[in-house]
Amino acid sequence: MIEHLKATAEQSTQRIYLLDDSGRFLTAAKRILKAAGFKSLEVFLDPKAARDKMNAGWPDLFLVDIHLGGEHDGLDFLQSIRNGGYMGKAVVISGDTSREQFFRAALAGADDFLLKGPHVDVGKEVIRFLDGKDAPEQAKMTVSELGYLRTFGLSPREIEVLEEFCDGFPRYREFAERIDKPERQVRKLFSRVLSKLGLENLSQLAHVLTVCSFMLTRK
Repeated sequence: MIEHLKATAEQSTQRIYLLDDSGRFLTAAKRILKAAGFKSLEVFLDPKAARDKMNAGWPDLFLVDIHLGGEHDGLDFLQSIRNGGYMGKAVVISGDTSREQFFRAALAGADDFLLKGPHVDVGKEVIRFLDGKDAPEQAKMTVSELGYLRTFGLSPREIEVLEEFCDGFPRYREFAERIDKPERQVRKLFSRVLSKLGLENLSQLAHVLTVCSFMLTRK
């Protein structure tokens, strides 16, 4: 039980949405969050209901279950609201803490994850999400940690390049000088990597790797 935890006055008025296909989880989470002092809560079993509610206003924090049941996918939902302009904090809910799951979540626009389980303090986690002090730092990932990217079609060489890229997130010219390769060759290589990952530029790649690394450190 976490009834002793209390949101700050500012946090208590922030709007929180929860989307999950488990009515039991939503009921328990809503009870705990209200006890923690949160006043503006909306819970949804159905993605359509959540999307309709967003037409009336965006939340400060959106918690989305990855596995929504049936044909619904939480990451697809998150990607769609990000594409629609949602800039608030987004947290995925899952019991799966695999590297691939974290990377897919980061690609979809997640800022963090909430581990689903009986011993997780939902109120404490939501307060942490809204606090903003526990922000991700620059990624530093090894080839071994990046190996799961083979599932996205990346070659061993491309994964090695990403490991080097994690060291400071250099721009094209700086990176070319570092590995002693022509800048044109480096641009072509990253163009392939970005295309395979569905990203548009190095800034997006750096953000995704940083968020993924952050999630792994909290696994």
